[in-house]
Order: sequence, then C-alpha cells, then structure tokens
Amino acid sequence: MSGLLRYLLIGLLLGLGLVLAIRGDAGYVLVVFQGWSVETTVWILLGTLILGLVGLGFSLRVLSAVVSTPATIAQWRNQQRDRAQTNALEAALKFSVLENPTAAAEPLKRAFKQESSTWRALALAKNALARGDFKRAETLLSQAQNNSDDAETEITLKTLQAELAWHQGDFLEAKNLLSQVVDRTDAPLASLRLALLIDTQLGHHKACIETLLNPTIVQHTPAQQHTRELLQSARAYFDHSLSAKKSMALYRQLPKPSQQSADVTQALFESLLHSDDPSQAVSMMQSIHKKGWPVEALRSAAYAPSAALRDLSAKQAVTALGDHKDTAIGHLLQGRIAATAKIWGVAKTHLETSYRLHEQAFTARSIAQVCVAMNDEKTALHWFSLS
Repeated sequence: MSGLLRYLLIGLLLGLGLVLAIRGDAGYVLVVFQGWSVETTVWILLGTLILGLVGLGFSLRVLSAVVSTPATIAQWRNQQRDRAQTNALEAALKFSVLENPTAAAEPLKRAFKQESSTWRALALAKNALARGDFKRAETLLSQAQNNSDDAETEITLKTLQAELAWHQGDFLEAKNLLSQVVDRTDAPLASLRLALLIDTQLGHHKACIETLLNPTIVQHTPAQQHTRELLQSARAYFDHSLSAKKSMALYRQLPKPSQQSADVTQALFESLLHSDDPSQAVSMMQSIHKKGWPVEALRSAAYAPSAALRDLSAKQAVTALGDHKDTAIGHLLQGRIAATAKIWGVAKTHLETSYRLHEQAFTARSIAQVCVAMNDEKTALHWFSLS
C-alpha cells in the first residue's frame, strides 16, 4: 500500500471516529459567573477553546512582530550598509589591482564613509599618494598620527610619511623616517623597498647592501632579481670606496654566491687597487685565483697606479698572467712591474713589445717615463710625442 493511500485511510478512520463521537451524547457544560450563565455542549466548548488558543497564538505572533519591527528595520539597514561597503571595497581593490588609483579613490571614500578609524586615514592617504594628491595625503597622515596607538599602525604611518617626503623631494627626511622602521625585525617589505630606493638615489650603497641582506627582502624577492640588485649595489660601493679595510669588511658580509661572482671580485679588485692599501688587491686576487687571473683583472692591474704594483713580483706576475704572458697586456704588466722595481732595461723591452702588439698612448707614455729614468731624453721625447 502506498503512503498516500495509507494516510487517506487513517484520515477516513479518524473522521469516522470523530463523527460517531459527536453524534453520541457527551453531555452539557454550564458556566455561571456573577449572575451570568452559559450552557453549551462539550464539543462546542472544546471547539471554542481550540479556536481561542489558535487566536491567542496568532495575536502573540503579531504583537511580537510589531515589537521587533524597529530592530528588524535597523538590521536591514545595517545589512544594506555592509553590502554597500563590501561592494565599494571590491571596486577599490579591483582598481588598485589594475593600478588605477584615481578610479579607486571614490570607492574607498564610500567604503569608509561610516568609519573614522586610523586605518581609514592610512588607506585614503596611500591612495592620495598614488594619485599625486600630496596635500590631501599630508592632511590624512596628520589625522592618522593623532590616533596611532599600536606598533603596526606606527610602522605604516612612518612608511607613508617617508613616501610623501620622497615624492616631495626631501630624501633626507624620508630616510630619517624610514630609519625608525627598517631596523626593526618586523619591518614590512614596502618599507624596505622604499628605503632601498631612497638609499640608491642618495648614493648610500652600503645601506642598500644592508637592506638587501634583510631576511624579509631575501624571502620575498625573486632570486635572480635579488642577486642582480646586490651585485649592482656592491659594484657601486666598491667603485666609490677608498678604504681597503671597509671594502673588505663589506665583501665578507656578502653571501657566498655573491662573493664568488666575477663581477663583484672584479669591482673589489679595482677598488682595492685605487684604495689606501693597494696591496690588499694583490692578496685578494691571489687568494681567489692561484694561477691565471681573469683577463679583466690583468687589464686593471696593468693600468693601475704604480703604488699598487710594488707588492707584485715578476715571478708572481708570470704566474698571474698564465697564458696571457706574451700578449700586449702581459708585456705591459711585466714592464710596469720591472719599472716599479727600477729594472729599466727589462721594463723598456717589455713595454716596447707591448706597444708593437697593441699601440696605445698609455704604453708609449710608460716607455717615455722609463727613458727619462735612463737619461735617454731624445728617445723619451719620441715616445712622449706618440703618447
């Protein structure tokens, strides 16, 4: 038997039982109250009570709905406001991803219209900076500064203030503000990147390297990009450093892969050759290359100041030259080392051979200086004319 037929049969049986019960004589009910009397059957009384209970329940529900209407309306309005804020935030995020700060400005204002938090001011200030509205950004940052009450907010505030100062061309003020942030272990990536940009523009290459070695930068920067930026900063620092001690100290701070980079070692070698202690250049290159220095290093040594060649003997030069001993650079380096040692004849022979292989003014001038030392003024004038 299907479920529907079963329920129909049960309903019919109940209905039949109810009809039979009603047809029977269930008696009467008499209610007397203060001179009033009501006489009715039991079934009418039961029906009246049931209808009364249903009516009472309905009335209570209506009363409850009336009482809760203001709260329901307030909840609905809050939901509408939250929905509008969510839509505005989504629009602001979309335009931020698309790097359209002008389009993102209005959704941001709508999203934070009902709030006056510090982060509201910071978000709007960031957008104003992106749009180039520096006056508006300055006003918002001043508002945020009055309500900055935790470390995270303070870090973000300092970073945005530094960015504003950078946009306005006050690099030193920007660096001063960031110095209160980048030394922290929890410095955000945005602060470190801004510090790196400002230090690069100020030519503070050592500070750039220290920032690039920060674990946060290392972790969130692609390996190739990080290596490239580190090498650029190291080369720039070595190009401007005159202190051999400071250059070597910085070199030892670099990661092993960077220390082993040919670009870094070459930049360091050239820096040491022109530093206050050029002997460090020879020692450094000998420690890295036991035999046969790179061609770039040989060329730098060949054209280095004479003081830088005093600690390089002829035997060491031959070892460093390797297969380049009989090239123009090889003879130039050997000739200059001999001239530094005042072995004039050997120096002149090497220098003249170098000039025959590759005619250069520098080589001609070096020969002329050797001729002057040998008191051969006529030959010296000839070589000076070629230089």
